[in-house]
Amino acid sequence: MTLKDLIPIFALFGFIFSLACIICLLIFAGEAIREVIRRQRIRYKQQHRFDKPPLAKCYCVDCRKFNQASGECRVIGLCMAEDWFCWSAEPVKEGKI
Repeated sequence: MTLKDLIPIFALFGFIFSLACIICLLIFAGEAIREVIRRQRIRYKQQHRFDKPPLAKCYCVDCRKFNQASGECRVIGLCMAEDWFCWSAEPVKEGKI
């Protein structure tokens, strides 16, 4: 086998290596773009998280599960501030406790 016979084999190896490098670069570029987009979405959500008011049924002070004497929530067993609210709040009906 002479050197002239090996030239097409080396050319094929060079082409495959170049193609593999291009594919790797495209994958890395795609991942970098995806990461930038993810960070921008997180940043946008953080900047706009207070645009809408919270949709609470009532605050803890108005909830039937809130113990006025101790300031404790009967559901989770923690001391709660009167101006907090949670998803399981049940407003006290007028005249009923």
